[in-house]
Amino acid sequence: MVDKNTPLEEILRTRQPGIRLYGVFMKPTGRMLEMRGTPELDEMRRQAFVYLWQLEERNKLLLAGPFEEGTPRQEGMMLLNVDSIEEAQAIAADEPMQRAGWRTNTVRSFALNEGVLVDSVRALTGTRDS
Repeated sequence: MVDKNTPLEEILRTRQPGIRLYGVFMKPTGRMLEMRGTPELDEMRRQAFVYLWQLEERNKLLLAGPFEEGTPRQEGMMLLNVDSIEEAQAIAADEPMQRAGWRTNTVRSFALNEGVLVDSVRALTGTRDS
């Protein structure tokens, strides 16, 4: 049950795990948009899925998917469980569509502090309370 009178100091000490994750925001380039419906894009998409599956097998990919699926400028995001922003940036740079110049990937850090997924992410990442 939620105690609405919990002092801020206690909230910060007991309820803010600060699990560090990294979001990769993926935007298509003009080249990718020009290639819609081509076998080349289909092959690039296949390679991108394989890359994501490899990250998942290494427990580095927590989630991935599109924003507003089916829209003309399909953008997407992946959320990474890695040790540093540098590792996240390397993963984003090596993503097949980014590497081919068909997508621009931007990395941002994220602190998971609240929500029903905190315990699940703790279990997946081996993160303990701070």
